Amino acid sequence: FGILDDGMLTLHPNDFADIDIIVVNHETDEQALNIPSDARMHYNLSSFGVRHAVTPEFVDSQGQSRHRLVVNQTTLPRGEGELTIEMTGTVFEVQNNIFIELSLDSQAPTVSLEPGIFTNLDSLNINDIPVKISIQDDFGVPKEGVELHWCFVRGGIVVSSSRSSIPMTHEGATGNIASFSAMLDIESQGIAFEKSDRLSVWFTHSDRAGNLLSGQGTALMPLDVYILWMAYEPTPTSINAEPYRPVLGDIITIEFTLENLGYLNGSTDVYLMDADGLVLDSNFLIRGAGKTTDDMLKEMQSTGLRVDYLITSGEL
Repeated sequence: FGILDDGMLTLHPNDFADIDIIVVNHETDEQALNIPSDARMHYNLSSFGVRHAVTPEFVDSQGQSRHRLVVNQTTLPRGEGELTIEMTGTVFEVQNNIFIELSLDSQAPTVSLEPGIFTNLDSLNINDIPVKISIQDDFGVPKEGVELHWCFVRGGIVVSSSRSSIPMTHEGATGNIASFSAMLDIESQGIAFEKSDRLSVWFTHSDRAGNLLSGQGTALMPLDVYILWMAYEPTPTSINAEPYRPVLGDIITIEFTLENLGYLNGSTDVYLMDADGLVLDSNFLIRGAGKTTDDMLKEMQSTGLRVDYLITSGEL
């Protein structure tokens, strides 16, 4: 029902907080036992100098007092106030009172990505992705508890074993905006990212009143991250032979087009085989380093292979 952080208790309207006070002996951490029966703990609720409620509570023989604080627009008409806790009694002197700032917060914090995050990603750099976000909230958010979640979506279905999360580190705050960061390895859960996969990312946290994150990048609206697949992907695009029905003695011309659909260079071995799997020729190698047609012709002809003409497309 809210978080007490650095002397401030932030609650959602109509929440309640159970406040436990323990009395200790002076300059010790030992509980004060068998306190006289006339001892009272006074819970004074005020807002902008106007006292709205004074509630006395008993202190039991173990030196403990409990009070249920209910906050709403009646007890805190302007949404902010103070709770002062003081102890009275006839046979002892109280060294100090307790002062707690109160605030009502019904607005959900919003999350946003820092500029440049999750842009220009490729499959060669998915194991060390810097992630930075900002969370804005009128009353601030706790420094701990921010989580970065992700999963792979394959064929429209979430790969269950790819779900994972890591904590994010608080980097600082400016006004009501707090910054958090993490280094993301999307394969740290042991599942390899595939070419057809889609990366889904979201963040979770709540403010001191328990309001959950809102906006793009939350569980209800996760981010779809585009990752450029980097690979050498040689793909045959056509193969033709003439004449279509050769007879004994004909010279057969074979046109074979191989296109690299990927973004990396590589190499491809080309074999000429008959229907029985017999290799008719295999002693030439086409390498994907941006070779010209003339270079490939010279390489194949140097092995003694007869080439009438060659059609290519793309970078081989």
